[in-house]
Amino acid sequence: MKPIPPFALAVRLKNTRRFTDSRSRSRATSEAKFRPKSHDFGYALLLLPILWLVMRAPGQAAEPTVGAQKEAAFWTALRFVGGEERPADRPPLTIEPPFSFTHDGRSFRELWWKPTRASRSLDDCRTEHTLTYADDKTGLRVRCVAVEYPDFPAVEWTVYFRNVGTSSTPILENIQGLDVTFERENAGEFVLHGVRGDSCLPESFRPYALTLTPGAVKSCSPPVAGDKVSGKSSDGPDGWPYWNLQQPGGGVILAVGWPGQWEATFTRDHERGLRVKAGQQLTRLVLKPGEATRTPSITLLFWQGDDVVRAQNLWRSWYLAHVLPRIGHVPQPPATQIQVDGSLANWPKVP
Repeated sequence: MKPIPPFALAVRLKNTRRFTDSRSRSRATSEAKFRPKSHDFGYALLLLPILWLVMRAPGQAAEPTVGAQKEAAFWTALRFVGGEERPADRPPLTIEPPFSFTHDGRSFRELWWKPTRASRSLDDCRTEHTLTYADDKTGLRVRCVAVEYPDFPAVEWTVYFRNVGTSSTPILENIQGLDVTFERENAGEFVLHGVRGDSCLPESFRPYALTLTPGAVKSCSPPVAGDKVSGKSSDGPDGWPYWNLQQPGGGVILAVGWPGQWEATFTRDHERGLRVKAGQQLTRLVLKPGEATRTPSITLLFWQGDDVVRAQNLWRSWYLAHVLPRIGHVPQPPATQIQVDGSLANWPKVP
C-alpha cells in the first residue's frame, strides 16, 4: 500500500473528532453522537496523536509492562485515592493534587482544603475517582474527576469549578489542569520528545527531542501576537499538545485536550526535578451564582524501558481501545477532507 504523506494524513484526520465528550470509552459500550460545532477544527485535538504516532512509529501494537502498570496505579492512588507508601528503590513523588489555581490571591495549595474522595467502577475497563473541595464561605466547589484504566498504565482527569453560593466568587486565576513535578534518577536527564505544530511550512509536524538540562524552561502554545491569539490547538511551531517525557528507565506521555488557546511549560530545577504545568492560557475570572467552568482534560500514560517507539505504540494501543469514537461498537473511518483558513498573515483583517 502506498504510504500517505503526513500532511495529507493530518488533513484526513483533523475532522474526524467531532463528537461529544459524553461518549462512553468502554470497548463494549463506546458510542458517539455527531454534533457539528462552530469551532470543529479544535476537536482534532483528540485525533492528532494518531498522526504523531504514524510519523514516529511503525504500526505495531504494544502491551504495558507490569512495572509501568504498577507505577501508574501508585501515582493515581497517591493523588486521587489517598496514597500509598513509596517503594524504597524509586524517587519520591509529591502527593499534592495534580492541578492548581489561585483563589482570592492565594495559591490553592496554601488553602489546605480537605477533599471528599469517592471512587466507583464505570465498567470493566474504567474506574472513576473524584476529589471534591468546598469553600462554604464563598460557595466555590472544585471537583476533579479522574478515570483510571486497569488494562493500561494511563489516567486522565478534568477539573470543574462551580459557584453554588449567592454572590460572585473571589477572582480565580492561573488555573492549571496539570501541575505536577517529576523526579528523575541520579543518572541521566529528562528528554522531551514532541512534534512541531502546523505552520504551513515543510517543517510542520517535524519530530524533535529536547534535553532539559538544569535550569531549562520549555514553553508551548499556539501563537500569540500582542492581543491576537491563534486559538487553534495545533497551530504554530510550538502548537502540539502531546509530548513524550523520557527519563532514565522510562517516562510518561502527556496530552492536553483543549480545542483552543492552551499553554504548557516544562521547568527544570537545579536538582532532579521537572515541573510540568498546562491549562488554558491566561485565566482570570469570577463565577457568578450558578456559573461553572472547567479545565482542559489531561492524560498521562506511563511507560518503562528505553524504547520511545514502543512507548508511543503503547499510547496508540490505549487510544484505539478507549478513545477512538465508535458508532454501533464500530470504529469510524477517517474523514476524507477538511478546509480551514486562518494564519498570522490574515490576522490584521480580523476585527
